Amino acid sequence: MATIRKLSNGKFRADIRKNYTFIQARTFLSKKQAEQWAADIDSNIEVILALPHSKLKNLTPEIVNEMGGLDLFQKLGIELEFLTFEDLANEYMKQWSKKDPNQIPRTAYWLDVFGKRPIKAISTSDIRKALDHYAKGKCLKGDGSGKSREINKSRSSNTVLRLKAVLSSIFKYAIRRGYLKENPVDGIFIDATPNQVERFLDDRERKALLATCEESTWERLYLVVLMAITTGMRKAELINLRWTDINFDKGLAKLATTKNGSPRINPIPAL
Repeated sequence: MATIRKLSNGKFRADIRKNYTFIQARTFLSKKQAEQWAADIDSNIEVILALPHSKLKNLTPEIVNEMGGLDLFQKLGIELEFLTFEDLANEYMKQWSKKDPNQIPRTAYWLDVFGKRPIKAISTSDIRKALDHYAKGKCLKGDGSGKSREINKSRSSNTVLRLKAVLSSIFKYAIRRGYLKENPVDGIFIDATPNQVERFLDDRERKALLATCEESTWERLYLVVLMAITTGMRKAELINLRWTDINFDKGLAKLATTKNGSPRINPIPAL
């Protein structure tokens, strides 16, 4: 219920109360302005109080502001909680069990961008602007937070695509958990850069490499390099390989630790 009263300075004050509880007040130059504002607030209050719990959960910060702001909801005894990107990212990383070491710094990048912003307030346009800004930056070289340095090399579209993929995975998790209905990353398209560099060791280079490995003080280097050349396994996969993982009869190796976190069967050719 609204009450309009004229002040001693000639202005008009509109007071909004609900069930004898003060809600909001504002001062205007004219009575007509005060009445219009009070009518709008009264209308918003009726709409808010009629919202079922299922719809309250799906309100975005923008809609809340259009309906009178978070303070109005709180004055009416309705508490709204907006999950922040920081909370979502931390929750996502706790359940993430794959092996890509770049997942952490890429997630950290998005944490710097969106931080405590409610996830429902993050739009496709916001993400596109962040990706455009990232694409204009230079590549970093180094390992570990605070240890990387910028080098004079532009980021490729493939690097931007990988950063985008991490954010998309985080929002897909949010959809599975019921925090969001749609993925704001969808609709952002980045063309991949064709990998035009195809480099293989020729016979002379391969023999020279293996000969050097045989002279190493680490007795396993030759075997590791030979396995890498003949199987295409990654370094971590080779280092973690155990004799029990190899089926010599079938010429197969079972890799429990792979880049994407899923086990894989890898052929081992006869030498």
